[in-house]
Amino acid sequence: MKAEPGTIPCIGWCPADTLPHRHPFTKLAPSQTRMTEGQLHNAITGMCDLLGLNWMHVYDSRRQPPNCKGWPDLVIIGTRIIYRELKRQTESLEPDQRRWGSRILDAGGDWGTWRPGALWSLDIEKKLREIS
Repeated sequence: MKAEPGTIPCIGWCPADTLPHRHPFTKLAPSQTRMTEGQLHNAITGMCDLLGLNWMHVYDSRRQPPNCKGWPDLVIIGTRIIYRELKRQTESLEPDQRRWGSRILDAGGDWGTWRPGALWSLDIEKKLREIS
């Protein structure tokens, strides 16, 4: 089944369901931007899988070697490589995350922060389709 624009895959979380998942995709509503970082991660990596994009997630950069603290949550590879930090809608970046972001951007990389509202606005879907 193919994803319709403005939908996210139902992988571990689906705002439309209170029962077990019965459909592979769901449409987001603005009130559903209160999702956790984990739910946002599942929605994004599900879209990556559907679009054939490779992705890698560091589960906790704070537990990696000291020079890795603040490394972006997701590295996604398609026709280009992008680095994304995932945050709740109102959560702020840590200084180490800002430092990595600046270094990646200075090196010509594509770095940014994705929040649940970016699912509703379709910004995440557009970016993933752009590199798929």
